[in-house]
Amino acid sequence: MILTVENIGALVDITLPRRTMVLYSQGTAYQAAVQLLKAAPEAQWVHFGDLDPAGVTIAKRMARLTDRPLRFYVPTFAWEYLRRKLPVRRAWRNCPVVHPLIEKLVAANAWLEQEVFLLDGRLLGDIEAFL
Repeated sequence: MILTVENIGALVDITLPRRTMVLYSQGTAYQAAVQLLKAAPEAQWVHFGDLDPAGVTIAKRMARLTDRPLRFYVPTFAWEYLRRKLPVRRAWRNCPVVHPLIEKLVAANAWLEQEVFLLDGRLLGDIEAFL
């Protein structure tokens, strides 16, 4: 299993399930991640990025470039963090909605950083259940 993350903070702080490799997809500079995913076509892939227009668009592009289905991880407990949402810097228009929480963020013209979830003790088990 390969889990791509968009931000360096997530790369450093995330605790992974066994047999999972984390790969830094570095925001829009994700070409190296795409090359590695292409080199490992048998490995499952999940993207864990910011819950914002750029994060979803990046995941969608990576899926298209690697000819893989888009699997965008949103923690099941993310709803509890809506009070920490921030106003978007870039509009949500033409961005694929990949989760009901994303729909809520689109309606509020808001976003959540992925780092907000990293210290939540439920994250590891939630990722394991998602995988």
